[in-house]
Amino acid sequence: MPIPKKLAVVFLIGALGVIILALLASPTAAQEKVCTLSDDSFEKAKAIFARMASVFRNPRCVNCHGGVNPFTPNTQHAGGAYDKSLDKEGFPTSEMFGQCQTCHGDFPGWAIPTSDMWFAGKDDVELCKLLKRQFGNGETLIRHLTNDLGGTPFIEVGFKGTRGLNEMGRDMVDHYRPEPIQGVTQAQLVQMGSDWVDALGSRSDPIGGDSDSDCGCVQHHYAFESHSDSTINYGPLHWAATGSAPLIRLVFEKGGGFHSDKATLTASGSGTAGPCSMQGGGQTALSVKGKTVGETDKKLQITATSEGGQGTGSAECPHASDSMTMPFQQSSSISFELDAIVGARHDFPTMQGVPGGGGSAWVKLIKID
Repeated sequence: MPIPKKLAVVFLIGALGVIILALLASPTAAQEKVCTLSDDSFEKAKAIFARMASVFRNPRCVNCHGGVNPFTPNTQHAGGAYDKSLDKEGFPTSEMFGQCQTCHGDFPGWAIPTSDMWFAGKDDVELCKLLKRQFGNGETLIRHLTNDLGGTPFIEVGFKGTRGLNEMGRDMVDHYRPEPIQGVTQAQLVQMGSDWVDALGSRSDPIGGDSDSDCGCVQHHYAFESHSDSTINYGPLHWAATGSAPLIRLVFEKGGGFHSDKATLTASGSGTAGPCSMQGGGQTALSVKGKTVGETDKKLQITATSEGGQGTGSAECPHASDSMTMPFQQSSSISFELDAIVGARHDFPTMQGVPGGGGSAWVKLIKID
């Protein structure tokens, strides 16, 4: 017996439409924020930071930032080991760094940074994360590179290469001579920092969008994954379908936009209509595009578009059987908004409005690398 077209349309809607509806989710979990930096912007920032990191690894920088520690017993410090003196809060006392003036007296205020600012032994990613964590927004970093935020001019003396050594200190160094940083000036380092911050976004915002993440130091990519189950139990009709899709990969663009390539969504189901058994399935192409909005709590404004497809179905009855293929050309779009959160997932009912329809679906925004 022929399968009624109305019945075919019903189970194809149940199989395919539920997948598109799955993208109408709002997340319920708050986890890692999505890094919405484009690949081009990341590669530009990465290249700039590699040049900055080569400056940080110069002995005039790295020796102070963890390379030489005069407050450990087995120090490589030319002046030998000095006593560590901390106050009750655990901060260095004035006497602790006052000892340094014996040899570094040409630079009042000579000191070494705390261990959370040490460069020694860190690769580019670790150095990048250190700067993001320490300075927060780009403007603060640029001011630090320019004049140490108006404090003691350590960077200026580092570029001069004098180590702040007075006559006694110079006498303790074999064949002493100033060793300025070569190949780059402080002004050029400031420009690198400015270019790096600009490649990652606004100077007034957290570097890379979030100071506590590795966004801008490591490039990540994201996608949607979804799953759905639907049923129809209406009179003699009993139908169950499952829908799934390959990952719908997001590509972020410079300026806050994003898009995806087309993904083929598939669904299949089976059921009965009185004495007849039925099987069916279908597929359609889906793509998404949109833009990122907000600053601290970013959201993704998304439009998902399906571009037609086809469904197939067959029925086996006691005295007859039939099958059919039904193409559908109509395109449709839906628009919605999601928090830019990795792992955000929403579970919701489906097949609402279909007589006897029911089921559930979920969608999740995931990090794929």
